[in-house]
Amino acid sequence: TADFITMDVDGDLISAYGSVDTLTGKYKMPVFKEGETDYNMDSIIYNTKTEMSTIHGVLTKEGEGTLRARKIKKADDEIYNIAGGTFTTCDADHPHFYLAMTKAQYVNGKNTKKMIIGPSYMVLEDVPLPIGVPFGFYGQRHHRGAVRLLSHDEQPQLGGDNPHSGRREHQGFLPA
Repeated sequence: TADFITMDVDGDLISAYGSVDTLTGKYKMPVFKEGETDYNMDSIIYNTKTEMSTIHGVLTKEGEGTLRARKIKKADDEIYNIAGGTFTTCDADHPHFYLAMTKAQYVNGKNTKKMIIGPSYMVLEDVPLPIGVPFGFYGQRHHRGAVRLLSHDEQPQLGGDNPHSGRREHQGFLPA
C-alpha cells in the first residue's frame, strides 16, 4: 500500500511513495507485503522490464531483530544488495545499540537465509565503538536435515592397533 503510485510507461518504471500525515506531521511509509513479511519503506522504484527494484529507507523485522537500510537493490527474487544498513534486537524506535553495516548482501534462498556483510561496527547509544569487523557471514537453514546413526559395519576403522576400533560405544552421527 502506498499513498502515491506513478507509472512511467516509456521507461518501464513503477514508483511508490508515502506522504506526510496532516494531523500528526509524521511520514506514512508505504508497506510492501511479501509472504508473511512486511517491509516499510520511504520509496520504491521497480523496473518491469528487468524485474529489479531500488528501495530507499527500509524497515523490516527479520527473525528476532530489526533490519534498517538506507538503500536496497533487489537483484532477483533471492538476492538483496544493502547499502548503509543497521541490524538490532532493540525494539525502540531509535535503537540503543545496533550493528552498522556499510554494505551487505542478503540471500533469501529456498533452503537457506544468509547475510554476508562488508565492513561494519557496533554503535552503542549513537556512539560508534572503535571495534570494527571487516566482514561477516550469518546464515540459517529453513529446515533441519535428517541424521542417522551409523551401524557397526559403517564405522570408520581407525587401524589395527586402536583398542576402540569396531566397538559399539563409538558410534557416530552422519548427516543424511
